[in-house]
Amino acid sequence: MSTTAIKQAALHAFVRSGYDGTALSDIAQRVGLKTPSLYAHFQSKQELFLFTFEDVLREHTQAIQQVLEQCQQQCDTTEAILCRLLLEYCGGLQLGGERAAFLKRALLFPPRFLASGLKERFLLMEQQLSEPLTAVFEAALSAGQVRGWSVKELLTSYFYLMDGCFVQSYLYRRDAFDERLAAAWRIYWRGISR
Repeated sequence: MSTTAIKQAALHAFVRSGYDGTALSDIAQRVGLKTPSLYAHFQSKQELFLFTFEDVLREHTQAIQQVLEQCQQQCDTTEAILCRLLLEYCGGLQLGGERAAFLKRALLFPPRFLASGLKERFLLMEQQLSEPLTAVFEAALSAGQVRGWSVKELLTSYFYLMDGCFVQSYLYRRDAFDERLAAAWRIYWRGISR
C-alpha cells in the first residue's frame, strides 16, 4: 500500500470526522489494510495528520505563489494583481474541495494539542508569501498607485483581508460569499489606493 493512498484516505477521514473523530482503523479499512500495517508508514495518528497538513499547506503555498506569478505577468495594475490573487485564494486556488476543506478545518478547528504548531506552520507559509507581495506593494508605492502607508501596514492589511475571506468562505453559501467579497474588496482598495 502506498503512502499516497494512506494520506488520501486520512485526508478524507479528517475532513469528514475531524482529528478526534478519526480512528486509524477507519483509515486502514479504507485502504484495505489492518491497523498495525499503518505503523509501517506512520508511527501515530498525529504523525499522519501532520504529514497530511504539511503536504496540503505546501500545495496551497505553491498554488498561491503560482497564481501571484501569473497575476504579475498578466495584470497591468496593482489593483488587478491583488484582486485576482484574492479571488483565486478565496476560490480555493487549485486545491480540490476536500483539500481546501481539510486546511480550513485544521486551521479553524485544530486539535487542541496541535493548535500552536499548526499556527506556526501557517505563519511560515505567510512569511514565504511576504517577499513577493512586498515587491508588489513597493512597486505600487513607487508608482503612486497606493497611499503612503508602510509596506508592512499594506502587507498586514492584505493578509487580514485574505484571512477574513478564508473564514467567510467557510461560513457562507457561494453566492452570499461572492457578494461579501466584492464589497470587502471595493472598500479595501478604496482605502489604500490614491
